[in-house]
Amino acid sequence: MLRGILLRLTLTFSGVLFVLIILEVGFRMTGVMCSGCAYLQRDPITGYTHIPDKLVVFNEEGYGIHRINRDGFDDSYYSLDKSPGTFRVAVLGDSLVEGLQVMPEMRFTEILEKDLAVDVLNFGLGSSGTDVQLLQWRHKVRQYQPDAVILVFSESTDVIDNAPQVFGNSHPGEEPYFVVDGGELHMKNADAVRAQYIQEVGSFWGVAKRWTRANLFLGRILSLVPSLLSGDATAVSGTFQAFPPNGTSQSLVIQDEDCLDDDDYLYGSHVLGGGVRCHPYFAEALDLTEALILTLRAEVEKSGARFLVVSVSDCETLMDHVHSKGSSPDPSLTERLEVFSQNSGIDFLSLTSGFSDHSDPRQLYIDCPGHFSQDGHELAAELIESFLTEHSVLPG
Repeated sequence: MLRGILLRLTLTFSGVLFVLIILEVGFRMTGVMCSGCAYLQRDPITGYTHIPDKLVVFNEEGYGIHRINRDGFDDSYYSLDKSPGTFRVAVLGDSLVEGLQVMPEMRFTEILEKDLAVDVLNFGLGSSGTDVQLLQWRHKVRQYQPDAVILVFSESTDVIDNAPQVFGNSHPGEEPYFVVDGGELHMKNADAVRAQYIQEVGSFWGVAKRWTRANLFLGRILSLVPSLLSGDATAVSGTFQAFPPNGTSQSLVIQDEDCLDDDDYLYGSHVLGGGVRCHPYFAEALDLTEALILTLRAEVEKSGARFLVVSVSDCETLMDHVHSKGSSPDPSLTERLEVFSQNSGIDFLSLTSGFSDHSDPRQLYIDCPGHFSQDGHELAAELIESFLTEHSVLPG
């Protein structure tokens, strides 16, 4: 009798396993979802990072096939030991720099590398803010001994990403963040970030879940089950989420009377959505952002490298700029950043002006609003190359 029960259990398990294998093979052959589904994993320092040696087939917006290198960033492999005479430019930024929406050779970083004959290292990390990029610099980027560091600042998201404790966490789980206290920058939540990472990698089941989520289509499907059962249909849109959503984002009700200072509504509705004109804590987040930029600049220059800021507008804001011809009475974040950079002695380039001169600025983005199209990357490379030449950043 026991033998019969064991036989039935074995047959049942074999049948289920066979069906799962067929489903996995079917998903991979049809390309319905990304290759391996997740390309991010938890990190004890930044909260999340790329999965080393990961193949990413991005098909949600545009199309790109990328291979994360063994050091965990989306680019070719570069040795930490820089050869004599080699000039390196490190580029920090969010998904606009990461550029999964196009093929790697179409990104502005690769175009710059080819045209300038220098190393251009792409450290783009989707949805990261200046805070995470500062941590990237400290724990990864500076090891590559760059001669110049370009911070690509996304006007539509970075200010908010820098203040998750105010605006809500855009990523599941814990993230590090900074606050300004007594005029100094202090990092918070580092212990919680590390504890979350240790909890995941400190057990067999945690490691198994981490591997499954990163390598199997079915892992992505299974991660969606709790959200689907709870009625959260929005979860299915985030194919490349590293982890299941945990619902930590905040939603604040904003009244007109909360916005008494012009600084509170810099950059207006596109950042905050839903026609919201302001946020009572936006000015505070902007001050924090400027402190992060100054700290990053100081650390980069201490290493002996040049520091530059390139500011990028989203498509909707760019079109507003085109239609208003610069006549909008409200202060823009671009103007604030430019004045801040000039006062701080930071080399600053806004892509807004150059993009506005394009015959059809919408063509510079994928499905406006969206990320850079191939045309957008090409124009960005052209503008940044002129910027680097003008400021005598390049060798020779």
